[in-house]
Amino acid sequence: MVEIVAAALGLIYIFLEYRANAWMWLFSIAMSVLYSWVFFSQNMYANLLLSIYNIGVSVWGVRSWLQHKDAAQGDTQILTFPRRWMPLLIGVIVVLVPLLAWVLKLMGETEAPLLDGLTASLSVVGIWMLAKRYRQQWLCWIVADILYVVMFAQSGMWPSLVLYAVYVGIAILGYRHWIQLEKNNQDSRK
Repeated sequence: MVEIVAAALGLIYIFLEYRANAWMWLFSIAMSVLYSWVFFSQNMYANLLLSIYNIGVSVWGVRSWLQHKDAAQGDTQILTFPRRWMPLLIGVIVVLVPLLAWVLKLMGETEAPLLDGLTASLSVVGIWMLAKRYRQQWLCWIVADILYVVMFAQSGMWPSLVLYAVYVGIAILGYRHWIQLEKNNQDSRK
């Protein structure tokens, strides 16, 4: 039941994220609290830690998004990720994946520590990019969400599998939508 409620909150969250609406952060907090319990009960410790991380980033995200609202338009400014930071982000993922997989094996997670570590690592980067309002965060989520679908299928977590399958489609649409939002923001400043 907790997983179903968390998945329902996740649908509201992703809809608000698509719309670049700062209210998404409150749904992110509620969803992450519930998923903390779900991941703990499924021994998915990397994603448990990720849910706790999401709560903290979501609190920061609310503040960041409200500070960067365009007063005239009422819109949140969407930004392009600086290419010079790409090696750093890739480095974070490359370091986090084996580190998390190793820690998960030590903790006794034998089902899918590498997949759990990879999805958690991509999500760490994705949620940070979202809080910074970078449109490329959607690309990170597309990859992560596809991998989550695989992981949830292996674990028999059907409500979460359905949620993340929907996330894949919305992430693709969201990326296109945020490109347009960014363009609209730039045009309105000219």
